[in-house]
Amino acid sequence: MSAPTTVNSHGTPTPPPPQTRTPSTATFQLSPALKRAVLLTALTLLGLIVGLTGQHVLHLPALMWAGYIVAFLAGGIPAAREAIHTLTVEHKLDVDLLMVLAALGAASIGQMADGAILLFLFSLSNTLQDWAMGRTKNAIAALMDLNPEGATIRRNGVERWCELGEIQVGDLLLVRPGERIAADAQVIRGNTAVDESPITGESRPIDKEVGSPLSSGTVNLNGSVEAEVLRPAGESTLARLVGLMEEAQTQKSQTEMLSERWESPYATLVLIAVPLVFAALYSLGGLPSADAWYRAMTFMVVASPCAVVISTPAVMLSAMAAAARSGVLFKSSAALDALAGINTVAFDKTGTLTQAKMSVSRVVADDEAAALSLAAGLERHSEHPIAQAVVRAAEERG
Repeated sequence: MSAPTTVNSHGTPTPPPPQTRTPSTATFQLSPALKRAVLLTALTLLGLIVGLTGQHVLHLPALMWAGYIVAFLAGGIPAAREAIHTLTVEHKLDVDLLMVLAALGAASIGQMADGAILLFLFSLSNTLQDWAMGRTKNAIAALMDLNPEGATIRRNGVERWCELGEIQVGDLLLVRPGERIAADAQVIRGNTAVDESPITGESRPIDKEVGSPLSSGTVNLNGSVEAEVLRPAGESTLARLVGLMEEAQTQKSQTEMLSERWESPYATLVLIAVPLVFAALYSLGGLPSADAWYRAMTFMVVASPCAVVISTPAVMLSAMAAAARSGVLFKSSAALDALAGINTVAFDKTGTLTQAKMSVSRVVADDEAAALSLAAGLERHSEHPIAQAVVRAAEERG
């Protein structure tokens, strides 16, 4: 539904005051699923600490068992559910099943602490990965905040305020100083300077005149312009950037694809090898069944590749989320992976390496103070970045 409009004494619609948005990056809100994951990881750690305390410090078997049971339930049930889902739906074995069986195997040989530690580390890694995914989604939401709530347009000779989704190709955007541009457009009347740093990273404002393109999400600085909409909001520059960020979450690096490709075969191989190791030690090695079982379970715990499998996605997602919060967008984790092999970076635009703040470096005149004073007086009420630099220089020099 469009926002209500008012009409002034001249019959011209007056747009509602711009609505401000709170950037999504101000605070990171935990989703219910992530809160549950954090709670279960904390319970696993708490159970592990209580179990170790009861076993080695207080020597209380009841406290020891209570702690370890809490750790196994909090850390093992989520992994077991994922393993059962993968086994029944995708019909393959994965690292979740291998980890749960390794923890149970450790418990079966009396090493409850080792099993609880395995479950805690696995739970912590999955929680960190979910946390990184949440931060990445938060960065995408911050990109969406670059879009204004709507814009003032002229359609069929009538000016009105409309929401972002109602803007159509061919509409005329009426962009005033300080407003954020709502859609990709082309200037047909007026001139101004536009801050394109949210989209391109360019620190210097770009002058726009008739025929110049305007990108959605950029900020009009000092002039009023009329611009014809070239693309709907869903196909704008900003929408494409958001799409790239969402696509980056699904594309995997070569390391991730390699680890996922071998995850199921390796887990299957380990689970087949465990009974073979037990049988070989018991039948051929002559070990008692208890000793053979102990060594077979030790083999399964050691052979579990959980750290390798879960480390790469967490690292990639964390790096992409951190980069997005700093204004750097990676199309995929494969590009981020390739960045590790780069030794030299060449910058072709020095403006992106400056402080994005113009300043007067030198005044060339017979009377420098008078010239600067006169220029500052003329530019005092201008919002152009060069005008502001002149006024600031005059104030600093008295």
